[in-house]
Amino acid sequence: MTQELHVLLTRWKGNGFINELTYKRLLTSDGNIPRAYELIKIHKAGNLLRVIVSSINSLLYDFFPYLHNIIIKSISQALNYIKDSFHLVEKLWHSFRLIILFFDSNYILASLDVVSLFTNVLVDLALNSIEKRWDHIFKNKHSKG
Repeated sequence: MTQELHVLLTRWKGNGFINELTYKRLLTSDGNIPRAYELIKIHKAGNLLRVIVSSINSLLYDFFPYLHNIIIKSISQALNYIKDSFHLVEKLWHSFRLIILFFDSNYILASLDVVSLFTNVLVDLALNSIEKRWDHIFKNKHSKG
């Protein structure tokens, strides 16, 4: 993995995707292997286990946030984006009149919990999504560090 990261970062630097400072920051040769452990879901029947993978001080610890920041800047926020319950209340409060106009009293507001969202995203789908947006992602890259 260390060698693959080195090859990737060298190629990115050679193609001008990243500068020398970013290259040095992302290149790690002494990172730890990510550590996996389990926590018991005491609130669930049967005390199921939740697997946690800690990447702190791992080889890709700085690399993942770097990619995340580039991708998150490259995807426009959906009109129906809700950050958290406080954000929802704020949006509902500011558009209260619209809610009365558009929603019948028979409607119910429901919150759905996503189960294993990221483990169920197909790799090909994720790569295709990035490929479609590559020009926009490239414009938003952090080449200054």
